[in-house]
Amino acid sequence: MDLHEALAIIQSPVLLAGDSNQTVADIAGVHLRRSTALPLPEIDGGVWTRPIDLLRDLSLATWFVHYHPTVFDAFRHWAVLRYIGAFETSGGPSLKLSMAAQRVTGNQRRVLSEDLGIATAVLLARRWLKERHPDVALHVVDIDAAVELGLIEKPPGGRRADYLLTGVDTASHHLFAYGILEAKGTSGGQHHRTQVRKGAAQLEETTVKGGRVPGLVAAVLGSTDLRYKAVEIVPVSSCDKVDLGYVGRLPPTALYPTLPETPAEELLRMEWARIAEIANNLELLARVSTPRLWEGRASGLSARQGESARVHVADATYVGTISRIPLPGGALGAFLGVDEDLVAAIARGDPTEVSEVRTHLRARETTAQEPRSAERAVSVESGTALVLTPVR
Repeated sequence: MDLHEALAIIQSPVLLAGDSNQTVADIAGVHLRRSTALPLPEIDGGVWTRPIDLLRDLSLATWFVHYHPTVFDAFRHWAVLRYIGAFETSGGPSLKLSMAAQRVTGNQRRVLSEDLGIATAVLLARRWLKERHPDVALHVVDIDAAVELGLIEKPPGGRRADYLLTGVDTASHHLFAYGILEAKGTSGGQHHRTQVRKGAAQLEETTVKGGRVPGLVAAVLGSTDLRYKAVEIVPVSSCDKVDLGYVGRLPPTALYPTLPETPAEELLRMEWARIAEIANNLELLARVSTPRLWEGRASGLSARQGESARVHVADATYVGTISRIPLPGGALGAFLGVDEDLVAAIARGDPTEVSEVRTHLRARETTAQEPRSAERAVSVESGTALVLTPVR
């Protein structure tokens, strides 16, 4: 598969097949004691998407609090580097793995399956919570960050969910946990049902500040066709959301390095730092990072590669970094960036304004998706953009 064929495939609307019915709920509920597994009719039968949207979600969801700063460039385009040629759309409407992806074996196949599980789970989680909280600008947070801050209790067996789904309530100025997410991926059909059960149990064992919120488990089978099984896990004594705490205007860290902050404020700073890094705005990164996070990042900043860039999509301008990725048939320019309006709002430090801007951007982006093109492939969501362009 050459560059231009891969670029055409990742822009194609396809059915990501899946099941969220009572059969899957029964599988998930086998070992549950304090929760109920419920099917989600809105995602039963599959959802329409594009492979580039999965690559974008994977790029954003695999930002972790702890990584060595000198590997930032590899992490930023990890999804594109590994999976630009992993998909096939011929022979029917359903999304399939390409022959090249199907030939991957061993540990690399496990990584492929897990990464596709993350991308699919995040895609489904956005749709799941949009149905329940349409006005919330969703943050998909690596749950290890919340564990470090004491917001997530470690369960007895040590197995917990993968992501915490948070958002700022603009009326109360509080950060809330609206859900938790567990992503699974396998290439073996015999493990698919087992992963659903294990994922449901991990969600049941995960508590947020001592309370319980609904969760989503999504397990992806990546053999030939991609197919998911997903259900909602609702604790018997659950809340619709858990209040993580008040988040007022966050001052620049550099000016107040020892100012005590609540766990909710620190968690929000981590989310903003992620956006600052994607925007390649080191001044903003220094402003919003927690002191510990900045200390871990600063040592590797001089080693970063790639070229700062501004890319226009419809009426919006995104700022970030473009890197050159060599592929058969030519090179690919991979740009990952952030809407400059969102960057400006974060720089002003008001969480309510940032949430309102993200909600506005999400509404604007629904009408700003570009048609399929041989010149570039574009995916935008909540103020972020992945743009792939052949380099001549």
